[in-house]
Amino acid sequence: MGMKVAAVSLMCQDSRVFEAMEMAGTPCPYNGLIGSDAQDSWDRNPQDKPEGVVEVEYRFRKSEQGREFDYRVYSKEDFCSESPEEIICTTM
Repeated sequence: MGMKVAAVSLMCQDSRVFEAMEMAGTPCPYNGLIGSDAQDSWDRNPQDKPEGVVEVEYRFRKSEQGREFDYRVYSKEDFCSESPEEIICTTM
Protein backbone atom coordinates (compact mmCIF):
# COMPACT_ATOMS: atom_id res chain seq x y z
CA MET A 1 0.00 0.00 0.00
CA GLY A 2 3.07 2.26 0.07
CA MET A 3 2.53 3.52 3.62
CA LYS A 4 6.20 3.87 4.55
CA VAL A 5 5.74 6.08 7.63
CA ALA A 6 3.18 3.65 9.03
CA ALA A 7 5.52 0.69 8.39
CA VAL A 8 8.44 2.45 10.09
CA SER A 9 6.18 3.44 13.01
CA LEU A 10 5.22 -0.19 13.48
CA MET A 11 8.87 -1.32 13.44
CA CYS A 12 9.78 1.46 15.89
CA GLN A 13 7.68 -0.16 18.60
CA ASP A 14 10.69 -2.47 19.12
CA SER A 15 13.28 -0.75 21.35
CA ARG A 16 16.17 -2.12 19.26
CA VAL A 17 14.75 -0.60 16.08
CA PHE A 18 13.96 2.64 17.89
CA GLU A 19 17.55 2.98 19.13
CA ALA A 20 19.02 2.00 15.76
CA MET A 21 16.93 4.64 14.01
CA GLU A 22 18.04 7.25 16.52
CA MET A 23 21.70 6.27 16.13
CA ALA A 24 21.37 6.52 12.35
CA GLY A 25 20.07 10.07 12.64
CA THR A 26 16.61 9.14 11.36
CA PRO A 27 14.30 9.30 14.38
CA CYS A 28 11.11 7.30 14.45
CA PRO A 29 7.92 9.16 13.53
CA TYR A 30 5.99 10.73 16.40
CA ASN A 31 2.24 11.28 15.99
CA GLY A 32 2.62 11.98 12.29
CA LEU A 33 5.77 14.09 12.66
CA ILE A 34 9.01 13.04 10.97
CA GLY A 35 12.63 14.19 11.01
CA SER A 36 13.75 16.86 13.46
CA ASP A 37 10.16 17.63 14.44
CA ALA A 38 9.73 14.01 15.52
CA GLN A 39 13.04 14.05 17.41
CA ASP A 40 12.02 17.21 19.28
CA SER A 41 8.75 15.54 20.27
CA TRP A 42 10.51 12.37 21.43
CA ASP A 43 12.90 14.52 23.49
CA ARG A 44 9.95 16.30 25.12
CA ASN A 45 8.03 13.05 25.72
CA PRO A 46 10.53 10.32 26.66
CA GLN A 47 7.76 8.42 28.46
CA ASP A 48 6.28 7.60 25.04
CA LYS A 49 9.39 5.74 23.86
CA PRO A 50 9.15 1.93 23.68
CA GLU A 51 9.87 0.03 26.87
CA GLY A 52 13.55 -0.85 27.08
CA VAL A 53 14.95 2.20 25.27
CA VAL A 54 18.12 3.30 27.06
CA GLU A 55 18.52 7.04 27.49
CA VAL A 56 22.07 8.04 26.63
CA GLU A 57 23.28 11.60 26.92
CA TYR A 58 25.48 12.93 24.14
CA ARG A 59 27.91 15.78 24.59
CA PHE A 60 30.25 17.53 22.21
CA ARG A 61 33.90 18.37 22.71
CA LYS A 62 36.42 20.07 20.46
CA SER A 63 39.66 18.27 19.71
CA GLU A 64 43.02 20.01 19.53
CA GLN A 65 42.56 20.20 15.75
CA GLY A 66 39.33 22.16 16.28
CA ARG A 67 37.03 19.36 15.11
CA GLU A 68 33.96 18.52 17.16
CA PHE A 69 33.16 14.96 18.13
CA ASP A 70 30.50 13.43 20.30
CA TYR A 71 30.83 11.07 23.19
CA ARG A 72 28.40 9.15 25.32
CA VAL A 73 28.01 9.80 29.03
CA TYR A 74 27.16 6.70 31.08
CA SER A 75 26.40 6.02 34.67
CA LYS A 76 28.74 3.30 35.95
CA GLU A 77 25.80 0.89 36.23
CA ASP A 78 24.77 1.41 32.59
CA PHE A 79 28.35 1.18 31.33
CA CYS A 80 29.00 -2.05 33.22
CA SER A 81 25.76 -3.61 32.01
CA GLU A 82 27.02 -3.08 28.42
CA SER A 83 30.71 -3.82 29.07
CA PRO A 84 31.04 -6.04 32.16
CA GLU A 85 34.57 -7.16 31.22
CA GLU A 86 36.06 -3.65 31.60
CA ILE A 87 38.39 -3.22 34.58
CA ILE A 88 36.26 -0.52 36.16
CA CYS A 89 33.41 -3.05 36.31
CA THR A 90 35.45 -5.89 37.80
CA THR A 91 37.02 -3.90 40.67
CA MET A 92 35.53 -1.85 43.47
